[in-house]
Amino acid sequence: MSCTRRTVLVAATAGSALLLGACGSDPAPPTAAGTTGVAETGVQSAPKGGTAPAACGLISTDALAAILQRAQPEEKAVTVTTTERAVGAESSVCSVTWGGDRSTGREFQIDVFSADALPFVVETPQRSAIPGIGDEAYLGQEGNFYAQVGDWAVHVVNVQITDDVSTQILAAAAKGLGSS
Repeated sequence: MSCTRRTVLVAATAGSALLLGACGSDPAPPTAAGTTGVAETGVQSAPKGGTAPAACGLISTDALAAILQRAQPEEKAVTVTTTERAVGAESSVCSVTWGGDRSTGREFQIDVFSADALPFVVETPQRSAIPGIGDEAYLGQEGNFYAQVGDWAVHVVNVQITDDVSTQILAAAAKGLGSS
């Protein structure tokens, strides 16, 4: 099923709700090809793990381009642009826009949020475990990929190529989350 616009609402530990992101919407304009935009500064208190790591900092644009190029070999010279957006201290969102010589403007999203909110995002019956990524990782409904690493979780959404490509991006992002 193609995602035209989807939002993920998470009940945060204090009972407030925060919008993690939406797929299929227009990303903020990039600062330059292959670079990260300036993060918007956040609000209120952070979860026990502190301020959310920058989602765009988890995996380089070169590493993303390599994964996407292997998945789409007919595309020549895949380029990737990322734009970072902080959503309070509790989460950050990385909008990824990519393309090659055959098509441009494709996009997906990488989100980082407190692992405390993870049970509210995808309930256990909706999960399929993905072994070997982070502390735990799984595929939720409609092509949403999640991994927990310590106090933080990463969410990869709307890659729309194959589950294997989404899993590779999730693994790279979870590794970056473990290093942050």
